[in-house]
Amino acid sequence: VSKDACLVPAGWGLTSLNPMVAEPCQKDAYGHEVARVAVSNARCIACPTNMFTLDTLENRTRNSTELFTSEAACLVKPGWGATSTTPQECPLGTFNEGKNRLPCQQCETGFTTVDVGKNSSAQCIVQTGWQMAAQ
Repeated sequence: VSKDACLVPAGWGLTSLNPMVAEPCQKDAYGHEVARVAVSNARCIACPTNMFTLDTLENRTRNSTELFTSEAACLVKPGWGATSTTPQECPLGTFNEGKNRLPCQQCETGFTTVDVGKNSSAQCIVQTGWQMAAQ
């Protein structure tokens, strides 16, 4: 927190009002995109349920210059997709590599997955009753 202007830097949030203390937002949270006045609502905002920041998804420590400043920093894990309302595990016949905010992708026609939560098109197999065309 700047003592001169009492601003919370972008990607940071207040952790205490008395004394006034701000810290970079921790895992699975983000701060505002620009510095803002240090008032009680200048706190970090948690990612939506089942969404995570990249440091969590990559199981690593965030470096000192890596600040998350919007909800766009909240991503789905592999095998999950983002919808207009909420993240969900990819249903049968779909996949998503994760670390993005995209919906699950459909396997090609005649292909499906063995289970839900798949993260690659390589996990799509020929559906029962279908066969590969001769080349």
